[in-house]
Amino acid sequence: MKKELLQEGAVAGHMNHIYDNGEMTFGELKQLLQAAVDGRLRGTEKTDGQNVFLSFDVATQKARAIRNKGHIKAGGLTVEEFDDFFSGHPNQALRYSFVEALQAFEDIVKELDRDTQFKIFGNKKDNIYFNTEVMNPGVPDSEEGDPRGAGTTNVIPYDKKTLLIHEVGHGMFDPDTALAYDDPESKRRVAQCYSVLENSLIGKSTEDPSVFSVETHPRRKLEAAGMKRAAGVLPDAIAAIDNIVQDFGLNDASTIQDMVMVQIKPIIDSFGLTEDRNQEFILRLMGLCKSLDDPSKLMPCGTKDPKTGKRLHYPPINIKDLTAGVPQELTDEIKEFDRGFKYQNYTAALSKSLYEFTNAILQDFDSSFIGDNQKAIKDLQDELRQSIKKIQNSANEAAKEDLKKQLEKLQDVKNVNTPSEGFVFNFNGVTYKFTGWFAPSNQILGTERYGRFGPIDPKEDQENPGEANSRPLTIAVVPGAFKPPHKGHLSMVESLAENADKVIVIVSTPLKGGRALPSGKIIDSDHATQIWNAYLDSSPAGAKTTVIKSPAASPVGVTYDFVMKKPDPTDLLIAPPNATVLLGCGDKEDDQTRFQSIIKKAREDLKIKIQVCDLTAKHSDEYMQLLKNHPAILEGMPSSTKSTVDSQDLHASDMRFVIDVASKEPIGLSMLQDFVPTAEDALAVMGILGLNPADQRDDESDQVQEPEINPEEVYVDKSELKEIIFQELSAVLEGFRSKKTKHTNLQKALFKEK
Repeated sequence: MKKELLQEGAVAGHMNHIYDNGEMTFGELKQLLQAAVDGRLRGTEKTDGQNVFLSFDVATQKARAIRNKGHIKAGGLTVEEFDDFFSGHPNQALRYSFVEALQAFEDIVKELDRDTQFKIFGNKKDNIYFNTEVMNPGVPDSEEGDPRGAGTTNVIPYDKKTLLIHEVGHGMFDPDTALAYDDPESKRRVAQCYSVLENSLIGKSTEDPSVFSVETHPRRKLEAAGMKRAAGVLPDAIAAIDNIVQDFGLNDASTIQDMVMVQIKPIIDSFGLTEDRNQEFILRLMGLCKSLDDPSKLMPCGTKDPKTGKRLHYPPINIKDLTAGVPQELTDEIKEFDRGFKYQNYTAALSKSLYEFTNAILQDFDSSFIGDNQKAIKDLQDELRQSIKKIQNSANEAAKEDLKKQLEKLQDVKNVNTPSEGFVFNFNGVTYKFTGWFAPSNQILGTERYGRFGPIDPKEDQENPGEANSRPLTIAVVPGAFKPPHKGHLSMVESLAENADKVIVIVSTPLKGGRALPSGKIIDSDHATQIWNAYLDSSPAGAKTTVIKSPAASPVGVTYDFVMKKPDPTDLLIAPPNATVLLGCGDKEDDQTRFQSIIKKAREDLKIKIQVCDLTAKHSDEYMQLLKNHPAILEGMPSSTKSTVDSQDLHASDMRFVIDVASKEPIGLSMLQDFVPTAEDALAVMGILGLNPADQRDDESDQVQEPEINPEEVYVDKSELKEIIFQELSAVLEGFRSKKTKHTNLQKALFKEK
């Protein structure tokens, strides 16, 4: 299926890995690698900060910032309004960092004459915004606990506070649709505006560590050492690419998209659909739609006209139409494949073949924003070694499983050969990036820092081996689907923890992948594990509880193995000698009876008890009133469709339904909060599932697309997730609003407490 792909409608463009661009041919890919080795690429350093788009209103002499579409429609936020927006943010260091940076930007621009200001920003209605990044390592010698001096460092330890204006990603936004104009004239004008801004900022940077230095991105080339090292591995990379091309029956004129299609077409053909439906299914999976102007041309689904906000393509085929007239069993298979499809799974071999090259090419590519790069490299390597050792020696099986995946990419800590996040460049009109070691290192460091898989606690036998072996342990085992877990499940675990030395929660890993939300989003075992760990982080049972993905589809079978297999001190899923095993279950008869035969089959040295746990937790009166006030939601609730089920009880199926509601309607987040231990856990659940709650202020205030976003390498911590959807936290965290940021003399002093 050969059709022309139209690239339209991106807000700030997308920054691809070199294997991400589906339209790139394999011949072009090899040319890119050769150009890198030959020193023919020019670009900028990829930085590791927090993104924000900035502009300036010439008439009022006020800087303006946007973080989402609601801000664009409001004309941007002034310093005072931006401070108010972040005043309830749980990470106040991020608040002060953003507000200080915006104030510094305003102060610098006000130094320019009005004619220059107009050449850069035009009129306010032009909505010209520049893509910037805030890098804040904090202020030396600031008071401990003062968020104004704490900094917002992610992984890269920069030397000074910098507001960096990127070379790419800027745009003119339509004030009604909040979409960026993508026509050549708008792009040309924005490029001219950036050129004037870049020249105007020459000589205006500062080395004062207490204030933000406003700077543009210096253009650079790759270093000789990196090109030499990459030249050494280039033949292997080319050979690996050629092998992939030959394996799939392709050639140098074939595209990466062709490679993906070759892999999925036999699967789709096996469903026995018509050829027309097969083609429509492929387009659906690839996220491509037919242009309204010319159906022979394709464009990314979701592309809109910036001026009208209307879609420029025909809608993709829906599952109902795709499976019309198809037997139910086959329909289920098609739906399962559709829900579980991940594009990156079909480019994994290619990305793996290029990793050594992309790491080598960054050799000695030092950061322009760090004084002592060698020290920064050593510090990063040391921090990685400590994190790796701590995870390996922990009892957190999920974290250790992910560590293995990241080490397959990183291979050796010594591969950290630069403190820079990477190199951004343009090749044949497309923006790409080399990131090398950063992606796996970021994931490893984020494991403990952001609690991605829960606490990284040492194994008990490592803390005090003598004590661990001095008496038989009481271990509670709780198998289940938990798609997703709710506060009733947590209550059960907390009850078991009162009578046990440790609790092991075993999460099912069904062959079909997981349980689906009504919208089709799958909640799999990884999601369930992360949600469990989010709950346990603030639970009294957290220190005793380990959450493990079942190595088999059924966690009940794994529970049988737990009490039947011979002791193995290296395997958490086998009971230690002479232990008392509490089998945790609900108070329903079938939950109890399914464990009765385990007692007969268990090892003789074990004592097996079935602990009946109270699962009578009910929804609050407030929740039930919300349902009453929203009959359309109540009508769709799974529990309301079953006469034997009470909507006031906690049900995972109801929670899945409410998660979908929360992504579409603001009231949904309030409902979801009644399923989880704390209000913040509702945000954690949404974030783990990759969903944003509907904005209480504006139902279209989606996050401004940022060029460096890439789900494979950028981990967004809890604070960032909460910031993105701050609107839903405003009521919970209203107490922060009593502290307003001062906006004067930011270039001379830190903020002062009121």
